[in-house]
Amino acid sequence: KRIGELPHASGAQSIDNGETGFAIESGTWGSAGGGVNANIRFAATGDGSAVASWTFTGLVAGQYRVSATWAAHNNRATDSPFTIYDGGTERGTVDVDQQLVRSSSPEVTGVDPGWRGLVGLHSITGDTRVVRLTNDAKQYVIADPVRVQRIGHPPPQPGAQSLAHRRTRFGAGEGTGGAAGGSPLTC
Repeated sequence: KRIGELPHASGAQSIDNGETGFAIESGTWGSAGGGVNANIRFAATGDGSAVASWTFTGLVAGQYRVSATWAAHNNRATDSPFTIYDGGTERGTVDVDQQLVRSSSPEVTGVDPGWRGLVGLHSITGDTRVVRLTNDAKQYVIADPVRVQRIGHPPPQPGAQSLAHRRTRFGAGEGTGGAAGGSPLTC
């Protein structure tokens, strides 16, 4: 499907590779058919020197859900590292299994089929959210659309875990609802 044909949640912004806001920051990235808009960008396993980014600007401070979609295949990394930034401040890295079919996370089921939540909710204080993907992985990493959706502006929950400076691994059915017990992660 073309990105414009995907169901779009209220208050959500998405950026596909090739659109304004997407950039190859460094390294070698190939192009291939498949994925959203029949194109993907990919980088072979490496040391993290190949970097792609999605930059969302003009956001309103608040709680956001960050999601991604990709073309699954058995040659994809099971540890594709997506790092989330609030402006220039790193909030954490999430390892995503891109061999899995991009089934929706429970919190987006029925709204946007094919989007996979990266952890839970994230707080931003500025107006910019950056998501970076590197090739610091065991197989090919895939850059296809990333989406941010404002959920609201609740104050941080007492005792909520911070994703800051932590690397977390998510596979099938993991990490889609936040911290243990279903609480959202704030950062």
